[in-house]
Amino acid sequence: MFRPLLALLFMAAALRAEGIDTLIDRSLEQHHSLKMIEQRLGAFDAMEDKSALFANPELLVGINDVQFDDPMDRTIEPMQFTSVSVRQKFPWFGKRGAAGEKVRAQKAVLFASLEAAQAELAKQIRLRAYTVTELNARLEVLQNYLALTDQNIALNTAYASTQRDRHMGIMSAELLRSDIAVRREKLTAMLTAQKARLAYLVQAPFDAVEADDTVTPPPPLESYLQRLENNRIYRVKEADQKAAAAETKVKALSANADPFVMVGYYYREAHPDYLSFTVGAALPLYGAERDDTEAARKTELSTAEAAADYRLQLRSEIEAAYAALSEAYRTYRIITEESLPQVEHMVDLSDAKLRSGSDLFNYFDLLERKLRFDEQRIAAKADYLRAGARLKALTGEIK
Repeated sequence: MFRPLLALLFMAAALRAEGIDTLIDRSLEQHHSLKMIEQRLGAFDAMEDKSALFANPELLVGINDVQFDDPMDRTIEPMQFTSVSVRQKFPWFGKRGAAGEKVRAQKAVLFASLEAAQAELAKQIRLRAYTVTELNARLEVLQNYLALTDQNIALNTAYASTQRDRHMGIMSAELLRSDIAVRREKLTAMLTAQKARLAYLVQAPFDAVEADDTVTPPPPLESYLQRLENNRIYRVKEADQKAAAAETKVKALSANADPFVMVGYYYREAHPDYLSFTVGAALPLYGAERDDTEAARKTELSTAEAAADYRLQLRSEIEAAYAALSEAYRTYRIITEESLPQVEHMVDLSDAKLRSGSDLFNYFDLLERKLRFDEQRIAAKADYLRAGARLKALTGEIK
C-alpha cells in the first residue's frame, strides 16, 4: 500500500519546478566554460612565483690552446687550461617587483573576465527561463481556448439543423480552432528549442522552471545608473587599464641593463690553477627599449579610452533597457486593467445571447479578441522580466 504512495511522492519530487536562482547556482558551479577560466586563473599562481625568480645560471666548460702537433699534451705552455665557469644574470632593481605586478594585473583581468562570464551566463539563463515560462503560459491559454472552442462547436452543432444562421458561426469557430491548433504546434516547437538551449546553459537536465516574479513599478532610472560601475565588463576594461600600466612599468625598467657576474675555475696541468671573476652588462645603445616603452604607453592610453568609451555605451544601454522595462510595464497594466476587463465583459454579454440562440459569429470574434489580449498580456510580462534581467546584468548583478 505504501509503495505506490512512495512512488507518487518520488514522481512529484522529480517533476517539481525549479527556481531560476537554483538553475543559475547549478550552472555557475559546473559550467565547463567557467571551469576553463578557473583553471587558467590557477596557472597565474605559478607565473607569479616564476616572476620572483632569477634567470637560470649558465654553465660553461672550455678547453683552451689545443696544439695541433700534439693535441693531448696540456703542458706545452701556460696558456693551456681547462675551465669551468658559471654565469649569473641579476635583474635590475625593481624589475622582479614590476614583473610580479604585471602578472597580478593580468590575473585580475582574467578574474574580471570570469565574473563577466558569470554575469552573462546568469543573464542568458534568465532570458531563456522567462521565455520558457512565457511559452508554457501561452500554450496553457491556447489549450484552454481550444477546449472552450470545441465545447461551443459541439453545443451549437446540435442546433445547426434548426437554425440556419448558426452554420456561419460554426464555420468561424472551426477556423478559429484550426488557427489555435497551428499556433499551438509552432509554440510547442519553439518551447522544445528553448528548453534545449536552457539545458545547455544549465548543463544539467531540468523538468520545469518556476518564475514567480511579479510585475511591479520600475524603480527610478537613476538607481540603475548609480550602479553603472558595477558592470562586469566595465570592470574588465578597468583591469585592462591597470594591466597596461603594469606592462608600461616593465618596459620602462627594461632600459636598465641587467648586470651579470661570471666566476670561472681554470685548471692547468703544469702550472698553478686560478680563478677568474667577470662583471658585465648589455649596453642599450640602439634605443629598442625606449621604443618598446613608448609603444606600451600608447597601449595604456588606448585602454583608458576604451574604458571611457564603454562607460558611455553602458549608460546608453541601461537607458534603452530601462525604456523597454517601462514600456512593458505600461503595456501590461493597460491590458490587465483596461483591455481584458472590457473584453471579458463583452464576452459575458455575448455568451448570454449565445445561450439564447443568437449572435454566434460575434461571440467567437470576441473570443478570438480575448485570446489575443491574453497572449499580449503574457508577452508583456515576459518582456518586462527579460528587460529586468538585462538591467541586472548591466549593473553587475549575478543573482
